[in-house]
Amino acid sequence: MKNAYSLFILLLFSLSGCKKETAAEAILPNEDNLTVCPTGSTCNFFYADNSGMDGIKLLLTKGQYRVFWAHTSVSYSAFSLYMMAPMIGDSFSLTKEDFLEGRVKYQNNCPTCFSISMVPVDGKITGRRLPAGNGLPERWIVEADVVFTSSGPSIPTQPLHLKQYYLPAN
Repeated sequence: MKNAYSLFILLLFSLSGCKKETAAEAILPNEDNLTVCPTGSTCNFFYADNSGMDGIKLLLTKGQYRVFWAHTSVSYSAFSLYMMAPMIGDSFSLTKEDFLEGRVKYQNNCPTCFSISMVPVDGKITGRRLPAGNGLPERWIVEADVVFTSSGPSIPTQPLHLKQYYLPAN
């Protein structure tokens, strides 16, 4: 009995000395393998604090979120992905529930394209704040894996992977 008790104490002390990585730390994006802007395109990655989105118009308003947006322009067309993250904390994670509640929005600005409207329906978006330093402002690194589906006829879902630094817009 004494040996079993000693073994239990030894096991308890060995487990308490280990520091496990929390689930939140495990999912935060690192600074490797950033997405590159396609050749001939213009890409912008910004965020605004204490903001929101005005319904389907995709206009930035005052609100309770930190809104991140990625904007890519190619010739006559432009594409934007908007993500509304909570203002609290130095990191965030958006999941399918956030997609379903309208916190992730996509806009295709191509008036002459005959494209089908794509809607973000699933995915995972994580981000973390990077401190200001070396002449750089505070910035965020955001990694987004987004699944789109069409709002029209049944078309297979399209994935998007994006990982980039976001700078303050204001």
